[in-house]
Amino acid sequence: MSLLLLLAVVVVLGVTACSDDEAETSPPATPSVTSPSADVPRVNVPKGITLTETGTMLKVGEPAWAAYADAKQVSVLRVTVSKVVKGSTRDFRTFELSAKQRASTPFYVSATVRNEGPRPLPQAAVPLYGFDSTDTAFPANALIGSFERCTAAPLAGRFEPGDAVRTCLVYLVPPKATLETIQLRVTRDAEPISWPVR
Repeated sequence: MSLLLLLAVVVVLGVTACSDDEAETSPPATPSVTSPSADVPRVNVPKGITLTETGTMLKVGEPAWAAYADAKQVSVLRVTVSKVVKGSTRDFRTFELSAKQRASTPFYVSATVRNEGPRPLPQAAVPLYGFDSTDTAFPANALIGSFERCTAAPLAGRFEPGDAVRTCLVYLVPPKATLETIQLRVTRDAEPISWPVR
């Protein structure tokens, strides 16, 4: 039976946890602040963390700190896009793809996400989107089945303060379009935090 490639509405983080020793660079030592914009969720920011301004452009490998809300809790996430690799649809020869998907260009995006607190989140999900040359933002594609080039799987249970996960996300860029940035979008109205693709 062929494996399927499906479009996901929400990016689901991988199950590979990393320790504090493996986590990204520590945030700058600055006073605790609240949300920098009325467009993002308000949160009691842990001491020593400053939220990244909406609209900020970061280099791949640089972390962003953002307030993230689910239905019940708000916490600060540190998100780092660490690598962006262009792939080939030949990588999906064991998957069942539509004609449009086969004409697309896949990109594999490695990211690390850490819950900086103060609250646990019931599901580890973060809105990382691709943004292309047609001014279109789109979510990652969910894979059903094993895919060695880029592995991500659902994380069960609570995402507690201090927990960190590594993941790899698959983005299919439509024909004649170019992937320009990976975007962290905390709300529909807030300007995204972006990592340009070079």
